[in-house]
Amino acid sequence: MSLLGSLTPAQFLSEHWQKQPLLVRQAIPGFRGFLGPAELAKLASQRDVVARTVTDTGQRGARRFRLDEGPFKRLDVARVPAERWTLLVQGIEQHFDAGWELLQRFSFVPHARVDDLMVSWARPGGSVGPHFDLYDVFLLQGSGRRRWQISTDGDLACIDDADVRVLQRFVPREEWVLEPGDMLYLPPKVGHHGVAVASDEECMTWSIGFSAPAHEQLVHNFLAFLGLEARGEGMYEDPDLQEQERPGDVVDATVARVERALEELRWDQERVATFTGRLLTGPKDSVVFAAPSKPLDVAAFAKRLAGEGKLGLARCSRMLFRGERVFLNGEEYAVAGSLKIALQALADRRSVSLPVAVDDDEVGLLHGWHLRGWIVVG
Repeated sequence: MSLLGSLTPAQFLSEHWQKQPLLVRQAIPGFRGFLGPAELAKLASQRDVVARTVTDTGQRGARRFRLDEGPFKRLDVARVPAERWTLLVQGIEQHFDAGWELLQRFSFVPHARVDDLMVSWARPGGSVGPHFDLYDVFLLQGSGRRRWQISTDGDLACIDDADVRVLQRFVPREEWVLEPGDMLYLPPKVGHHGVAVASDEECMTWSIGFSAPAHEQLVHNFLAFLGLEARGEGMYEDPDLQEQERPGDVVDATVARVERALEELRWDQERVATFTGRLLTGPKDSVVFAAPSKPLDVAAFAKRLAGEGKLGLARCSRMLFRGERVFLNGEEYAVAGSLKIALQALADRRSVSLPVAVDDDEVGLLHGWHLRGWIVVG
């Protein structure tokens, strides 16, 4: 059995990806994760971590599920509610190498689509309510058990004025209880409801999410990108201005002058590719890069590249490539030769074996990334 059960990645992408749910028993046999409640609670206290709790109050109406945003100072696992309570922490991969190792298992989906790894810890009865997501997600059960119900009737109306986006009407069509190592894949807009089942172990669910930016977001970001690239030199001029019969009228001549000023905002496929690479590797607002505590000078860094060991991406770094361009943390770089080969492999696997053959200019580029805390050598 593989991560996808009896399916090959090609079969999964053809038959299920963005089409229909898939339940896989023992996708990772006996998986229980690499974090427990205490470690997760400690992580939720950090300022650079996105964390929240959801409490099912048991009341009727919009306020049934109460949302509290982190960070949470001194979250004591011994004092949290005994039931109907959930802690969710996003971006686990930014803090643990094991997070990226888990995400690498899903490399049959391009890295450009990866969003993050989220972990939820739920006490018995804990839930975030029946809801839907706008992105693809794999729900991998760690310790404990969780009951999942799904609805495919397409009714996505949500309760108004609620802390948590909860479906107004949720009629389950299928139901399963997931044990450690079981996994449920859900395409976007599939209603689902997960509730922690009382057991001897705490319920820990690991969510592998894939980004899906809205078209509106893409358009706004792209126009901003074009605006940053356009110099916009000169000023509006109309030396041929003529008296208008109606001074309040925006005449064709005025519109034509503005249109000429905007002609620089043009694009082709490669300009869109540049925007895409920079957008998809851009750090999230919560990301903080840590410079090395003992940075290497250029000579020592070059010696390290020529020796044995590994060159790897820092946990918060995102890298993609297109031809002879590499995109790293929202920036674009032209690369060639052996460096291109090494960085393409780095984008694929997040670490490569040393030595890496590079010239002086390329050492300078990599050394700059080292000083910014974007890559690590060891």
